[in-house]
Amino acid sequence: MDRATWDRRAPLAGACFAVLAAICFFLLPTSSAPKASDSGATYLNYIAMHHHALLWRGYLTGIAFLFFIWFIACLQQRLQDAGEHRLASTMYGGGLATAALGMLQGATLCWLAWDHGGGLDGNVVKALIHAPTFAFFFPWAVYVGAMSIACRRARLMPEYMTIAGCVLAIWILVAALPIAHSGFFMPGGWFAGIALIAFLVHTCLGSLQLYMPAGERRMLHHTPVMHH
Repeated sequence: MDRATWDRRAPLAGACFAVLAAICFFLLPTSSAPKASDSGATYLNYIAMHHHALLWRGYLTGIAFLFFIWFIACLQQRLQDAGEHRLASTMYGGGLATAALGMLQGATLCWLAWDHGGGLDGNVVKALIHAPTFAFFFPWAVYVGAMSIACRRARLMPEYMTIAGCVLAIWILVAALPIAHSGFFMPGGWFAGIALIAFLVHTCLGSLQLYMPAGERRMLHHTPVMHH
């Protein structure tokens, strides 16, 4: 396979990331994770009951973020070629920080599962799992926001996708507010869960958009004009 073919297929790394991340977050394990308001003992029981699934989740999370880094590197190059150097660098920096925190959280959970809690107190285990969450939202919002604005200016994605990305960036920032200990808005609650689902769908669609030849992509950006 020549270099041109590899370069053309590189954006598909985003779709690979989205699929693997969805498997990790929603299928490994299949039962719901403890809530942020649950006790430390609940977390220890959860790790003991889902030992193998959590090991696979930690491993596949690392693989998923490798594809994510590959994808954002490809996107950065496309944006720089379009003249969006500042936003491309901002997007890339936010993406790398997001990947680093995601890998850290996945590796922490994997280690806790591998070592059966490591002999730690349940509340310590709970803190280790959730601490990166509060830092994760901010570079994530930077990545999504910078990517959406840059792709809008460079016309790399349809307008509806870039607008949706800007809305998603604001949604993520709101999800970062540590104001609720239970319910819809708690850390790891459904408000943040909706942001994650939207992000994975947006990444997959964006990946497929960038994979399309430039001519076909431009055709999708414009609404046909009807002549009478």
